[in-house]
Amino acid sequence: MFIYKIMSKSDFDVFKENEVFLGAGVDITDGYIHFSIGNQVEETAQKHFSGRNDLHLVWTISELLGNSLKWEISRNNQTFPHLYRAWYYREVVDSCKLPLIGDQHKFPDLL
Repeated sequence: MFIYKIMSKSDFDVFKENEVFLGAGVDITDGYIHFSIGNQVEETAQKHFSGRNDLHLVWTISELLGNSLKWEISRNNQTFPHLYRAWYYREVVDSCKLPLIGDQHKFPDLL
């Protein structure tokens, strides 16, 4: 299953350069890296990244992350994927810019 992470361009650039992502902001505070599945990621963008014009959508396949990926109840009593370890760039399947069109982010058709 594809799982998605929204991150700033600067965080994504550091991720690519260092080949490891330890989290940012709320990830560090909560002690795990937050991901969303396809039907959650747009709401995640609206709730946590509204108006931001510097974003990338980065995705992987849940099976690549092994037993450190936990599915836990979170927003609106939905189950979200949380990664309890570093995320390695070799585990990234793909990424794209997440442009802001008006007041909405434009997501790729794959969702």
